[in-house]
Amino acid sequence: MRSLYFLRGGVIFISIDDNEQAPLKLLCDEIFGSNNFITNLLWQSTPGSNTGKAIKTVTEYVLMYAKQKEKLNINSKPVDDIKKYKFKDEHLEFRGPYVTNKLDRRMTGSHYSEALNYPIDMPDGTLLYPGCLTEKQDHWNWRWSRQKVEWGVANDFILFEKKKGKWAIYFKQYLKVDNNDIAIERSLTYQNLVLENAMNAARGTREVMDIFSEKKFDYPKPLALISFILNMASKQNSTILDFFAGSGTTLHATMQLNAEDGGHRKCILVTNNENNICEEVTYERNKRVIQGYTTPKGEEVEGFHDNNLRYYRTNFLSRDKSVKNMRQLVRLATDMLCIKNDVYIEAEFCGKKINPNIARYFDNGQGNRMLVVYEERAIQLLVQLMAQTEDDGIKTMVYVFSPGADPYTDDFEDVAERVKLCALPSAIYEAYKRVLPKRKPKFLDEALQEMKTQAEAEANVQQTLDFGENDYMNEEGGDA
Repeated sequence: MRSLYFLRGGVIFISIDDNEQAPLKLLCDEIFGSNNFITNLLWQSTPGSNTGKAIKTVTEYVLMYAKQKEKLNINSKPVDDIKKYKFKDEHLEFRGPYVTNKLDRRMTGSHYSEALNYPIDMPDGTLLYPGCLTEKQDHWNWRWSRQKVEWGVANDFILFEKKKGKWAIYFKQYLKVDNNDIAIERSLTYQNLVLENAMNAARGTREVMDIFSEKKFDYPKPLALISFILNMASKQNSTILDFFAGSGTTLHATMQLNAEDGGHRKCILVTNNENNICEEVTYERNKRVIQGYTTPKGEEVEGFHDNNLRYYRTNFLSRDKSVKNMRQLVRLATDMLCIKNDVYIEAEFCGKKINPNIARYFDNGQGNRMLVVYEERAIQLLVQLMAQTEDDGIKTMVYVFSPGADPYTDDFEDVAERVKLCALPSAIYEAYKRVLPKRKPKFLDEALQEMKTQAEAEANVQQTLDFGENDYMNEEGGDA
């Protein structure tokens, strides 16, 4: 959990029920630091019942921790009572509509200020004290100072009203500006008690049934809960990782929020495929959400068509650094490199189809290009092809298999300005070194014997690679 959390930083949310909340809090304090604890969100997961005598637990928790609390920037919540701003005046374009609030209020104890208990001239010359009386009375204050009231009158922030012979003073609270006439976006702070509508497990079940027309998953999280979290903590270009993906609610909520605010959030889901959950629920749900679907009631739900969805299977590879394992790691890591560089469309390289056993080239047509070279002996021909094509100013990200950390910089000298090089798998090993537990060191004799055996085995491998062009550049091509 620590490794996943610190890969990208930011903030982590962990859902838990009442049974395990207390020990999880202690564990998280140890892992992330109690100083980075933000809050414990409390939401109502079940409606409860009126039967029985035992106290029924109807809530669950979401623990929230930051990588660095002092650098965390939580979003504010849009005002939910915007309709109350119903009055308009000549300042509508800049200030927006407004609502009126009384300028005076009753104060008690230390909250009372003698300096704010003063008379204000009414349009007819009447002197009015706070409390709407012509005589001074205790425990009443104006909200604004004398100077502020003078400014408010001059700038049309103050209203004088006379009803049934009595004066009252109001100030205008505009939607788009504060009380100093400075443009703002009115918002509210989030609270840890989540009182959003439609936020319970039963709603989550109905949302999944609307897509599949049957119950496919037990206790899926409701969209409203995940949307609440994303609205609170994500930015429009955030990457969201859910490593207990379940029914895929997090991705569904991410696409929905992107559609609402024009964001470009990316979402990564991780799950096992027990009972085919990945293929038949997680993936299939979000595939239908993208394409659109029909509910059991016959309602057509428009899809989020501006999204794409891919899923990958993981497997284990030996950590022993034999050349065979290293080459296999680079081949298997290609899909992850596509994700890293946001390019998935395999294309011809400089007008040539490449044998996928030699190298693979990806180009999304929008400036993202990636070349993965599996056979380092093909570098010379690949460089020659690149040198023969016109330079359009867009660099290609080139990953080259190398037993060491050198990405064959000298070999790419002729096209150095057109490429960005990275040696693999050394960069992959360095990345894993930060997240995998350290291995116990071997005794010197044991290590030397292993190296000798490995070298002998690799020396016996017969390599029949022909350096002819036809072997590298397969005109017929092939699917990756």
